[in-house]
Amino acid sequence: MQTATIYSVYMDNIPVEVRTAQRQVVEKFMPTGWRFEQYRSGSYSHPAAMTICLATNTKPLTIFLDIDCIPLSRTALELLGARAEKGVLVGAAQRANHINNGEHLYVGPFCCAFSNRKYLELGSPSFYETARGDVGEELTYRWQAAGAPIYLLWPSLVQQPLWELTQGIKFGMGTTYEDKFYHEFCARATAGNFVRKCEEIIQSEKGKVA
Repeated sequence: MQTATIYSVYMDNIPVEVRTAQRQVVEKFMPTGWRFEQYRSGSYSHPAAMTICLATNTKPLTIFLDIDCIPLSRTALELLGARAEKGVLVGAAQRANHINNGEHLYVGPFCCAFSNRKYLELGSPSFYETARGDVGEELTYRWQAAGAPIYLLWPSLVQQPLWELTQGIKFGMGTTYEDKFYHEFCARATAGNFVRKCEEIIQSEKGKVA
């Protein structure tokens, strides 16, 4: 499998314990040869920071995880890498409920992966918001227009359902996607919950080794 760089963009309002906890989990499950970078956005917007990260990636695959999104196993990251290598846009299902775009579902930039080569083939779609989509949504539109494959991970457990994904399915604070990824969604306000989740995962892995 091709190697990847995992980028996690964060702002200054994210507590250091959140960043530390995420790093411990990601590096625990990261395949050999992969790279992980937590990128401080500073004065840059989230889509601008994502653009910078992609431009500096020397690995063939790019993975984005929000600072409060983590894999729950090694196979989770391997799944993203294996599908991205084949030209698939892969990641967690998302919907921008504040935009009237026909309830369009897309691969959320809080957990997504793609091949840099495929991204270039499709014209390097922007990460910026548009009239028809939120941050990162244009990638899904571009993949769909080209008839390129897309793979969505669906919520399997939601601690606090808040927003509609599709009829009968919601997402919100503390959403688990197909038992592979966990997204807190608002770690700047619920840092303790996210850190505890990370600690549980690390302790569980230690127990397996023992």
